[in-house]
Amino acid sequence: MTAAPETKTTPQPPATAAPPAPAAQSQQPSAATTSAALNPEAKTDRRAAPQTVPPQSRLKDQASAPEPLATAKPRTAAPKPSAQQIPRPVAGQGEYQQALAATNPDVARAMLWHATALGNSDAQVSLADMYIYGQGVPQNCEQGLVLLRAAAQKANPRAQAKLGALYATGKCVSPDRVQAYRWLTRALANNQGSEWTAKNRDMVWRAMSPEERSKVAAMISTR
Repeated sequence: MTAAPETKTTPQPPATAAPPAPAAQSQQPSAATTSAALNPEAKTDRRAAPQTVPPQSRLKDQASAPEPLATAKPRTAAPKPSAQQIPRPVAGQGEYQQALAATNPDVARAMLWHATALGNSDAQVSLADMYIYGQGVPQNCEQGLVLLRAAAQKANPRAQAKLGALYATGKCVSPDRVQAYRWLTRALANNQGSEWTAKNRDMVWRAMSPEERSKVAAMISTR
């Protein structure tokens, strides 16, 4: 018997482990990263985005915020009156009031002369009445007219109205409707609320002749 031939076994190389598969990326590249990769000059904004506060939180914050303290309004100082707004005392007004209150005609006349010397035009009008109508003194038209004209030149409406009435009636002067209308018009301009002056001026106008009215129109146009 023959022995079976020996079979030689070829040694096998040792088993090697398979290389590990590359791990999958967990996240996709962002658009900003892709843009930066495609365009090296582009810069990504690394500032953190502002955090938004829920509306409910804002309402709670507003409700819990303390209310502002009430502040008093500043007081504004009252404007000081200018020199033009402060009425100036009328010269001789005290003496004129004493003359009106006096019961003795001699004392009243003396006080009126005193006020007239100080430049009070109302006192001049009252003195003029005394001399024109002979009240407490002998009648003296000349003296009365001097006083009345002086007061009328100071734009005293009482003096101007009385002077117009004298020219309208012919008292102590020659009647002159044109002069009467002229002085009554001046008196009305300085005292527009005087119904007496307006009424008497209208009466003088109605009594005028066409020639007198033409003189008035010419006098007004040359002012």
